[in-house]
Amino acid sequence: MNKRSKDGRAAIVIASSEGNAAVVRTLCHASMNVDVKDAERMTPLLAASFFGHLDIINVLIDESADLDNPDPEGWTPLYAAAYSSHLSAAKLLLEAGADPYKATDHPKSEFTLQQLLDACDGAD
Repeated sequence: MNKRSKDGRAAIVIASSEGNAAVVRTLCHASMNVDVKDAERMTPLLAASFFGHLDIINVLIDESADLDNPDPEGWTPLYAAAYSSHLSAAKLLLEAGADPYKATDHPKSEFTLQQLLDACDGAD
């Protein structure tokens, strides 16, 4: 099950972007692919991480979403969370097992691994 909008955006990616945890949970229970990439090659976890939606990140982690799945430009959920200053989201991803080395693979990364870890160390 991979419902999409007319422009190719996956329903679960839209719900993850908008912070709609109830819809994300419903789609997960309906066997939606939690690692689906939409027309923009964004996954639900990448979208939730970029916007700092901790409740959705937790749901997707519980549903075994791929923590290190990059978009075509190399953005991982961890990089997206850190780039967007959602350090609590970055810390949650690290605690769940996200690979911090993959988060710095983005060629335009402003973060070094140590900066990312230092920032997350102080996150609430």
